[in-house]
Amino acid sequence: MLLAPRGGWWPALVAVGMGLAVPARAGDGGLRDDAGVFTEDARARAGRKIDALRQDNGKDLLVETLVRLPDEQADEVRKARRPRERKRLFRAIAEERAAAAGVDGVYVLLCKDPADHAVVVRPEENDFLLPFEERERVDRLFGSIRSSHFARDHDATLLEGIALIDGALHANLRARAAAPVRDGFHWSAALWVAGALMGLWLVVNVLRARAAVRQGTPSAVLSGADVSSVMSGPAAGFWLLRALLAAPTVPEPAKDLPAPEVAAEAPAEPRPFAADDPYAPNDLEPTAPYDQP
Repeated sequence: MLLAPRGGWWPALVAVGMGLAVPARAGDGGLRDDAGVFTEDARARAGRKIDALRQDNGKDLLVETLVRLPDEQADEVRKARRPRERKRLFRAIAEERAAAAGVDGVYVLLCKDPADHAVVVRPEENDFLLPFEERERVDRLFGSIRSSHFARDHDATLLEGIALIDGALHANLRARAAAPVRDGFHWSAALWVAGALMGLWLVVNVLRARAAVRQGTPSAVLSGADVSSVMSGPAAGFWLLRALLAAPTVPEPAKDLPAPEVAAEAPAEPRPFAADDPYAPNDLEPTAPYDQP
């Protein structure tokens, strides 16, 4: 008995009849070659390789080829003037199709009209599966199919691309599993948060203290030995307010001390000189004559 897909056959038949591209699903065997780029043998071999890739790595790989994009998307891509813009638009379309298909891994889109390709890794936490250098190699490999205008046999390129993606997924998943688990708690962030909260706490208490001063509320007197009182909210606010608004104390200059009093020396009494004393001053009055023997 043939079962109809979810939503019935009519949406799919209408889309095919209008030439629209229907998003592939991850359960389509990993390869949907609507453009007929690969041979039947290559499709079978690619399907087996992709199934083994899923079992070994637990990730998806979906390769999809399209004859053309829906008209609206195709016109948008063609109107792009710069190659970089065109590539960005086509990549966005590939990401939408990968999300619609529920891909958890790698998605490759090849389109004939407009001729372009894209390699997408989704969701974002899977970016480590294909680092930049490996993603560039895969992109160049599948890009060679598009650059040749799909004119020659590309079976070998398809199988080589699958093998390249399989090896990259295997190596990067094993490296991620072997990497030491890092502590997700960041002490620096915790310190920044604690500092911000402390600063906010101080500002609030200063404002409360200023409001209390304006209202005439007496401030608490803090004791340097009482650490708990210093850390209490209102008391700390008063203390900070006084510390910020208090005028700086300038030491008074030292006063000049009076010089110590020194006792004046009494004038020396003149020594009596004899009249015939050669050391006597000229203006000295002669003393009474000595008695001559």
